[in-house]
Amino acid sequence: MSDDTRSPDRCPDCDQPIANSWILVEYEEDDGTEDIWAECPTCRDVVELE
Repeated sequence: MSDDTRSPDRCPDCDQPIANSWILVEYEEDDGTEDIWAECPTCRDVVELE
């Protein structure tokens, strides 16, 4: 479950904040990097967060 106390990320398409409650998928790659995909509540796109 996501921690909503963390600072929100920003949508790479419209630059609006995305709160943790909009995160759809979080996983760790074999190389140790983390991938996070979320729905942007503003533009309604599913985006990869950095």
